[in-house]
Amino acid sequence: MKNFKEITELYGDSEFRSSRGIREPVLQYTEPGEIARALSSAVDDLKIAVDNARNPERYAEKFPRSVHGLIDSIERIIKSLEKMR
Repeated sequence: MKNFKEITELYGDSEFRSSRGIREPVLQYTEPGEIARALSSAVDDLKIAVDNARNPERYAEKFPRSVHGLIDSIERIIKSLEKMR
């Protein structure tokens, strides 16, 4: 298993832009406690986003080409979350 510091050195301390503003990548965290808190926060954000997803039919009509990729992403996330049990 790679040391988290090596990953941080590999990717640097760059920031990226998301829908919630400028964010720092999770890979910068080096302590297991920090990583666990970041993961917990991301799961909480996901719960909120799922609760707010009210009209998937309208999304499918508006973005038909994106639906397949979105479903694939959701399935990958589900598989990862199932490993946390």
